[in-house]
Amino acid sequence: ERNEHLLAVSLGESALELARVHFQDWVPRILAQLSTSYCALDALDQAEACLAEAERIALDERDAGTAATSMCTLALARAQLQRAARNPTAAIEQCDRALAIAVKHNLLEFELRSHTQLADLYKQIGNSERALFHQEARFDKHQVLFSQGTDLRIKTLQIAHDTEAARQQAEILRLRTGELEDLVRGRTYDLEEYQLEAFQRLAVIAEFRDTDTGEHTVRVGDMSRQIAAELGEGDEFADRLRLAGRLHDIGKVAVPDAILLKAGPLTSAEFEVMKTHTTVGAEILSGSSSPLIQLAAEVALNHHERWDGTGYPTGLMGEAIPVSGRIVAVADVYDALISERPYKRAWSRAEATRYVIASSGSHFEPRLVDAFLEIMVRIHPELAVELRDDLEARSAARIAAAAAAQSAEQADGSDDATRPMVRPMMRVEMVGLFAEADDNPH
Repeated sequence: ERNEHLLAVSLGESALELARVHFQDWVPRILAQLSTSYCALDALDQAEACLAEAERIALDERDAGTAATSMCTLALARAQLQRAARNPTAAIEQCDRALAIAVKHNLLEFELRSHTQLADLYKQIGNSERALFHQEARFDKHQVLFSQGTDLRIKTLQIAHDTEAARQQAEILRLRTGELEDLVRGRTYDLEEYQLEAFQRLAVIAEFRDTDTGEHTVRVGDMSRQIAAELGEGDEFADRLRLAGRLHDIGKVAVPDAILLKAGPLTSAEFEVMKTHTTVGAEILSGSSSPLIQLAAEVALNHHERWDGTGYPTGLMGEAIPVSGRIVAVADVYDALISERPYKRAWSRAEATRYVIASSGSHFEPRLVDAFLEIMVRIHPELAVELRDDLEARSAARIAAAAAAQSAEQADGSDDATRPMVRPMMRVEMVGLFAEADDNPH
């Protein structure tokens, strides 16, 4: 039994810590619950300290309903403290005070609790007449509460307070802690949703200036999620990247129409302006505590970096580029190629896929190209026929490269136990050259 009271104190302290940060209105009631648990452990000094702090806070409450609830809770908790201190007369005074407040504000739950404690106290001091009066009043309040019939929470609290056992005290505090944690998570999720919606609207505004439909951002996000999942990055990361990928070009809101919509090649000066959409996008998305928006800022900054280090804005190379930026780069280039723009025609799927293949190892990480090809052939089986030569050439080239690496290790005297095996062929592996188009600065 003592362990249950200790558990109630532990849960109460956790609930109190959350309430102090996020829900100050609940602090007095949680302190009152803690005081009751301390009383059960005969820790009367700690119980008194909890009540003193709760009463100071309750004096500052401005909402009449909240203040009344807090004062009833505190009066009943102080009655428990007086009972633990073997002072039934003072306990009766506190219960009478709680009852008066409850009657004035029509707080049926507290009327019931007050009558229950008063019946026990008068029975304890041998005043049977008053004990009977409060027992009958308690029964009447039971009837009123049950007649309402629709509030399950009130019924649950009524039963819990009737038993007045330590197990129910611990459960109440456990529920309070769970409610607080759920509310904090819920509000954090809502805030993230509002931020995402606002940024998505801004991204769509930028995209409408550059495309006919504004759906490019959605397709890039969807393809990014598929590539991440194909790589085994985990559902949580893949789902976040699907949304973060939609914001990759949000910085284009700062690029002038004369540059963004130019039909011909950009000048060097114009291209420098175009490149700023990466840093501007990262700045727009910076400062958020949301993991999703932080990932979106990372994507916006890095989706034009290249595997060989010739990209922008910082010229990162290889795995120094965040994996989010590497993935979105593949999805962005592919979808841009198959989309019609003021400066280019829409390419076919096969043409765009060959371009991605040709950029493996230079623009894109080869591992990501493999994942992209797996997805493309799975979704569009006809590509396996159209790109058969490319498939075979890529497979042969990768096997030859792996075999050469293995031979080099053997020549260096690598131990058989640590020597890597030639990597098996993926279901789809291909290589090819596609020289029709250079990397368009747009």
